[in-house]
Amino acid sequence: MKKIIGLAALLVLVGLYFFSGEEKEVQDLGLESKKDTQVVKKRDHSHDHGKTENKTVEKAVIKKPNQEKAIVPPFKPANKNEESLEKLSTTFAEVFENKKDSKSLRDTLRDLNLRPTVNVDSNPYTGTMNIVRTKDSLPGTRYVHAQFVADENGKETLQHLSFEYRPGPQALQRATLAIKSNFKIKGEPVHSKGDFISYKLDEHYIIWLKRMGKEDLKDDPFNAYTKNDDGTIRVAIELEIHGDETDTQVFPDDN
Repeated sequence: MKKIIGLAALLVLVGLYFFSGEEKEVQDLGLESKKDTQVVKKRDHSHDHGKTENKTVEKAVIKKPNQEKAIVPPFKPANKNEESLEKLSTTFAEVFENKKDSKSLRDTLRDLNLRPTVNVDSNPYTGTMNIVRTKDSLPGTRYVHAQFVADENGKETLQHLSFEYRPGPQALQRATLAIKSNFKIKGEPVHSKGDFISYKLDEHYIIWLKRMGKEDLKDDPFNAYTKNDDGTIRVAIELEIHGDETDTQVFPDDN
């Protein structure tokens, strides 16, 4: 009888050992499965000490839009004329950003094969002004004009820098896009009315674009126009010294 009881007890112990080992193996397999899913867990500590709770947290990845590109879209030239518009816009932006003097500007224009010239206008009352023009032009553009005022030490300050872009459908809109892109203008225009739009570049300078009408082109003292030039776009950087006035303060040269 004692042998039967002992044998039965032994069978019970073996059974318990077998099932507990199987349960542990199942639990281990479950842990390996959780590792493969790479679930992010956050341990929650409650005020009931000794108890912790694991919570699965799903982190949503929010992609922020590139605000700079949304505000200042890149300008992509669609033809030869717009390639010229891009080149001059880039050149003007470099002159302004790097505070280039008239010599550096002429070097840049020479690289574009525009054959720049310089005239010096000097008198004891207004000081010295170096005026840069070009003998050649890029397709669709013309009349590059720059004015630098020099002090008694010869140090120059940019007063005016402009060029003109040929008239055509959407010419003002495309020129504005090129300027905003290359000058990285993010703010709203200071003035925007009809055929005129202007932006503040910094505390001293503005840049403006204007679709020139017949009255604007009439009797110009230094540029030649015909009736076919109605709608020409003028782009200009100016030292802001005239308040809300928008007329250019350029001087004729003797070229």
